[in-house]
Amino acid sequence: MAIYKSDIITAKDSLDVSGKSLSGEKTGAQVLYATAEYVFRENIEITDDIIELADIPAGATVVPELSYVRKSFGYRDLKLSLGDKDSAARFGAVGTSDTGIPLGPSLFGYGIPCQANFGHGMATDLPRYVEETRVRATLQGITEYILPGEKLRFGIAYRVQG
Repeated sequence: MAIYKSDIITAKDSLDVSGKSLSGEKTGAQVLYATAEYVFRENIEITDDIIELADIPAGATVVPELSYVRKSFGYRDLKLSLGDKDSAARFGAVGTSDTGIPLGPSLFGYGIPCQANFGHGMATDLPRYVEETRVRATLQGITEYILPGEKLRFGIAYRVQG
């Protein structure tokens, strides 16, 4: 298992952001999005690798059904779970049909680049974080190599209590 970082976590970790905030894009109704992209750098077959995606602020709750991932490739089985340091699949999973994801919004199309929403199999007790928390994806169910340059783009929806 390896741990990788999305573009926003790489940038944040390389800057002194003390006293500053890298916030998401406001979409209304106090729901914000933290967006992140991960570009595969190696031609490898991976299982249980982690991509650190974004930091969710204290006082926020992730909204799994509005959170998504877009993949830039087709013709590879893939399953991703979304979680935090305490639970790798707290916010559910997405994947292709051969990875056990049922028909619905969490199912990727197999032969095309496409988007799927998290929420399938999510925990019933979603926390309101008391401190800033890093959300991460765990890669599973990959049956073929993912080529360098292929991308995963994430949108992590979270609600801040007003």
